[in-house]
Amino acid sequence: MNISYGPPGARGVTQLMAVGADDIEHTATDRAVKVGSLIGLAVLGYGLVAKHKCAKTLGLGAVVALLGVRMASSGHRTVELTRPAT
Repeated sequence: MNISYGPPGARGVTQLMAVGADDIEHTATDRAVKVGSLIGLAVLGYGLVAKHKCAKTLGLGAVVALLGVRMASSGHRTVELTRPAT
């Protein structure tokens, strides 16, 4: 595919920009779910290593619950696009 924007020096498109993952701001819920999931995984790991049934159950429950919260809160997000001055 060949895309042409005109001859060099012509007025027109000067810079192409893409919307990426850095453009979407993470909400407080996203950060809390990430930290909570890491803590839940640590408790689950402790329960597996120490063979502590209660810790395994709590860790697994926390991870599953927070995964559900993450899936419920991850809806369609919009990014505000701006146009350069003419």
